[in-house]
Amino acid sequence: YSGGLRGEKMMQWEGGTRVPFIVRWPGHVPADHVNCHSAVSALDFLPTLASILDLPLADEHKFEGEDVSDIWYGSDRSRQEPIFHKVSSNNPEVKRAMLYGKWKMHWNTRRDPELYDITANHDENKNIWKKNLDVGTPMLEKLIEWDERLPNKYSLKEGNTPKSFNPYAPPILVGPPDIDPGINNPPLHERRCITETDVE
Repeated sequence: YSGGLRGEKMMQWEGGTRVPFIVRWPGHVPADHVNCHSAVSALDFLPTLASILDLPLADEHKFEGEDVSDIWYGSDRSRQEPIFHKVSSNNPEVKRAMLYGKWKMHWNTRRDPELYDITANHDENKNIWKKNLDVGTPMLEKLIEWDERLPNKYSLKEGNTPKSFNPYAPPILVGPPDIDPGINNPPLHERRCITETDVE
């Protein structure tokens, strides 16, 4: 149940990608603390656990996840890196999505992009792409860059020839879009909390 948010499982809408995340660690993580501001990803687990265990990750082992241990400990901050979404399909009509701060972009190769301010429009039903090209254009560039680096049918290819996979090669990181952080992406934004009254 998505608490009234748009979408469902296997969709890129907030109702398909948002799930509760519960951390219980007595003496370290504050009890009864509810954080509706911070979006985290499963990709954050490795760098976060490495940080908690004081195990440094070499630069060549870094990837899209980031250390969010301070969020686990009770901080309400926004992540620094974007979160990308795509289901496992090579169909060009499959939607790709990117969450960056308060901005959520949806895109496939056959339609105009969709951009939402999810702090003002939790339901993702008011596309503000054309009114916010200063935000949307750099986000779209990063989303396309990320998508083009994904494996083709689970194998990177040059033409029709599969590339050999080197597990020791440094990962290719896309990074955040070039958006003025002071104007378009405030450091902390209010995400809608799903409460007990939403599921009654």
